[in-house]
Amino acid sequence: MLATNLQSERFLRRHPVADKTAEMLFLIATTWLVIQLLKVGELRLINEYDTTKDVNLSQRKFVTQVRFFRRMIAIVVIILGTSLLLISFQGSRKVGLSVLTSAGVVSVVIGFAAQKTLANLLAGIQIAFNQQIRLDDAVVVEKEWGRIEEINMTSVIVRLWDRRRLILPITYFVETPFENWTRSDASIVGSVFLYLDYNVPVDKIRAQARKIAENDPLWTGDAFAVQVTDTTPTCIQIRILVSAPDAPSAFDLRCHMREQLIEFIRDEYPQNLPQTRLVLAEELKKDV
Repeated sequence: MLATNLQSERFLRRHPVADKTAEMLFLIATTWLVIQLLKVGELRLINEYDTTKDVNLSQRKFVTQVRFFRRMIAIVVIILGTSLLLISFQGSRKVGLSVLTSAGVVSVVIGFAAQKTLANLLAGIQIAFNQQIRLDDAVVVEKEWGRIEEINMTSVIVRLWDRRRLILPITYFVETPFENWTRSDASIVGSVFLYLDYNVPVDKIRAQARKIAENDPLWTGDAFAVQVTDTTPTCIQIRILVSAPDAPSAFDLRCHMREQLIEFIRDEYPQNLPQTRLVLAEELKKDV
């Protein structure tokens, strides 16, 4: 064993290029291995958490923080690995040492700030702690509804309702107002508007809407109201409010309410529907 070690040392002294190459490969391999171990550790931590359900607020918060801090540690590991790699070369040793010193770190931070990277980094830290957004949060950004799919160091990817992806800088969620429908509670109140004749009995519509809501499993029972909210020269506006456990359920519940109420009114009070078809018919006659 001792003889083998002596032969290895003699070989490295005779071949300095091989020595330097082995050192570089060791540093690169170690950096890569630490980053992969961080990813494995992240998967082990979040593997048991389900972030696809709106009610799992604490689990989505934990997963968001774990992923952010894994990326932060990976950046630190890369900086350290790069610094050690530079130190191994005689000509760039001063550069590597400066990165590891406090003065070097400050200069790097200033450089990042000049390129707005520091702003993104601070925004990411703020989001990780204050939780303005979490993975799979339902949000409305740029007048589009979607869910948070990824939170990266510099950007956030929002999966829109029609499967498009909206990519926004992470500072957007710190500097720009936006709607978060699952910030502290996933439940939501949906509204349905009907435009009916003045002779329609509102109490009958209210009773039928209550019956439809009670028979629909999507209704949570927390909120329900049927009110005349506006009038026009030709019809009245009736607003129906119903509560649902989350945004997709609220959309489906509103569709169910609208479809069944239209069927009820068409069958029970056909003479009291707004005269839309008559108006359209008169306009078509004029055009002809």
